[in-house]
Amino acid sequence: MTDRCDVAVIGAGPAGCAAARVLAQGGAKTVLLERERLPRYKTCGGGLVHRAVRAAGVDLTPVVERPFSEATINLHSIGQRFLARRPYTIVSMTMRARLDQHLANAAVDAGAELRSPCGVRHGVLESGGVNLETDGGRLTAGIVIGADGALGETAKWAGWRAEDDGRLLAPALEYEVTVDEPTMQRVGAEARFDIGTVPWGYAWVFPKKHGLSIGVFSSRRGVHDLRHHVDVYLARLGIDRPRAVDRHGYVIPLGPRRRLARGPVVLVGDAAGVADPVTAEGISNALVSGRLAAEAILSSGGEPARLGETYHAALARELLPELRRARRAASLLYEWPRVRNVLFRSMGSRIVDRLTGVFSGEKPYP
Repeated sequence: MTDRCDVAVIGAGPAGCAAARVLAQGGAKTVLLERERLPRYKTCGGGLVHRAVRAAGVDLTPVVERPFSEATINLHSIGQRFLARRPYTIVSMTMRARLDQHLANAAVDAGAELRSPCGVRHGVLESGGVNLETDGGRLTAGIVIGADGALGETAKWAGWRAEDDGRLLAPALEYEVTVDEPTMQRVGAEARFDIGTVPWGYAWVFPKKHGLSIGVFSSRRGVHDLRHHVDVYLARLGIDRPRAVDRHGYVIPLGPRRRLARGPVVLVGDAAGVADPVTAEGISNALVSGRLAAEAILSSGGEPARLGETYHAALARELLPELRRARRAASLLYEWPRVRNVLFRSMGSRIVDRLTGVFSGEKPYP
């Protein structure tokens, strides 16, 4: 194991793996640090929208459990059901343990060094780079990418303050549900989204190979008792006697931090707060932010001053405008239900088709 590298990437999720792969392909000596031993369970709905598949940079077919070219969107408040459809797969179901392992393998194949399990205890910024105290000893890196999630420690020791954090940590609750075969055939026949089932949010059903991922998300921090909302949703689905239920609560950061680079440290993925405010889907933008950070490091020659400018310019060009438009769309969907209901009554099919185009990467938010 080396004790010095050009770039240390902390966190082997989609953002970190994408960054490590691009860096290694560009010739940078890259170490990918993951706190847990891969593969490891990761709380996530596991729905790969088509734009995530396009952004991955590697073939994801080996980790897709069930592909869907159709999905239903339900608004129970007005009693309407809409169908999202494309001639290609619009959402692919996966388990994050397999997805992250696959992406990490691609980074290793490109030349990155994976250290797993190897957590980062602390980091110190110095003139020559960053000294990291890891479970495997000290590692000195010229640049550090923080890809350690919504509650990661990298931003804290690297000097980010509360006033830098523009993220809203929105609550979500996911159930991994095992049901009998008749229920699986009935409920697992489609991917579905139910808007308004939970206050200021939606519920989902993502059928997997051996069960169902069922959960709820709210775009407001103050919504409590999500377990009650999931139980009500299960009853709506007609699931009253599941064989097994595994519950996982988590937060999804909506809205990017005001700064995503400080000296030799940059943030990507959930650590940066780039999840989509409409769906809370984070994999697409995590992959994009990881790639942009890696490209900025390579093009800046690893110089911290140039790195921050280059990274922020790339974000402003490729990601931040879309996030602003998505926040406006999310406000319409979740904060103004009466307006939403009027619009969906009059042009629901057109809205669903446009949203499908957004999640497929065909077009931006209107």
